[in-house]
Amino acid sequence: MIGDGDVVTVRGGFDTDEAHRALEGIDAVRVVSAEDGRLVLSVAGEGAGSAKLLSRLLDGPIDVEGVSIQPPSLNGLFLKLTGRELRD
Repeated sequence: MIGDGDVVTVRGGFDTDEAHRALEGIDAVRVVSAEDGRLVLSVAGEGAGSAKLLSRLLDGPIDVEGVSIQPPSLNGLFLKLTGRELRD
């Protein structure tokens, strides 16, 4: 389960509806949490899934200001299962 894929966080000037439309048809992507301007995704597979996702988002209609990619980790697993980040 930990090796399930990368956790990709996208920040920008978009709302959740725009983000969901931009992700339609990408089977390897699951939305972990979404709010206006911030989207956290779980991308199945190794680097190819994340590359396809980034290409789609950057060429798409939403305004992307920043992206971070985290490899599989216990924090990523917690985020994927709960939709929330670990906090001290």
